[in-house]
Parts: sequence; structure tokens; C-alpha cells
Amino acid sequence: MTKKVVVSKTFLFIFILSFIVMFKTVFGEENTLIGVTVITATLMFLERDLTSTLLSNFFKILSINLILGSLAFFASQNIWIGLICNFLALFMVGYFFNYELRKPMYVPFGLQYLFMVSTPINLEQLPMRFMSLVFGAAFVILVQLILNKNKLQKLGEKNVSLICDELKYKIKLLQENKNTNNCDKK
Repeated sequence: MTKKVVVSKTFLFIFILSFIVMFKTVFGEENTLIGVTVITATLMFLERDLTSTLLSNFFKILSINLILGSLAFFASQNIWIGLICNFLALFMVGYFFNYELRKPMYVPFGLQYLFMVSTPINLEQLPMRFMSLVFGAAFVILVQLILNKNKLQKLGEKNVSLICDELKYKIKLLQENKNTNNCDKK
């Protein structure tokens, strides 16, 4: 490992620990593990560009967080209700996030649900839990906005340039009455 890699990994580690400590301070000890899943989701979603449909992605993450939070609360109230809530929550996470097998996006949401079920709260603590879940969705999108802001534009400009070059080549082949199957495939 190079010195640059060690420094960047150390900085990331310090940032993660600082984030979790601040999250615990703001939202309480019962929501500390939600902070862990927020930072996990943030890092996992960095590989994707969610900025193309920013509001839509925010509301999707927010909805899933709030639904999982509600299901976890009801699951901790009664074992029979919990059986149904657990099935619904894990089915929902599997259904919505199991489309990507290379990078399993279900991990932060599955962990979040399991952490919320394993750390039950009472009715008075429920608003703070919901606030932590709202903050988590907002944090994921905010980091996306900061770090992936121009990613789509740069990628789009590169692809448009490649398409234009390929179209010029295809026009040249058509003028010379040559086969264009390779161009069509590209």
C-alpha cells in the first residue's frame, strides 16, 4: 500500500467514527446503529450517481427508511405482529434492492431494519427515531449532490462525443456502400 492509500483510508476511518459519535450525540444512544447504517448506505451509494433524479431518489430512500422504522416499531410491540412486520420488511428490502448482484445494495437497509428491531424503543422515542431516519436519507442525498454533482454531465459529454464519431464513421461507410453491421452494434 502506498502512503496516499493509507492516508485516505485513515481519513475515511476518522470521518466514519466522528460521524457515528455525532449521530449518537444528536439522536440518542438508541439510534446509534442507524448512524452506522446511514454511513454504510452513503458509502455504498457513492458508486452510483443518484443525482440524475435527485428528488425521486430522496423520496424513495426516505419512504423506505420510514416504512422500515414503522415496521420495526410495530414488530417490537407484539410477537405475532412482529412476524408479519419482519416478513414484510425483509421482503421489501430484498425486492427493491436485490437487482444488483455485484454490489449488494440491500445490506445497509437490511442491517438498518435488524438494528432497529434489536434496539426497541417506546412511543416517546419514536419521533427521534423518525428524525434520525429522515436525516439519514437527507445525508445520503447531500453527499451524492456534493461528490457526484457533475458525474452525469462528464459521462454524458464523453458518450455524446463517441456517438458522434461513430455516426461520422457510419456515414462514411454508407457513402462507400460498405457493410455497417459493426457500427450498428456499437
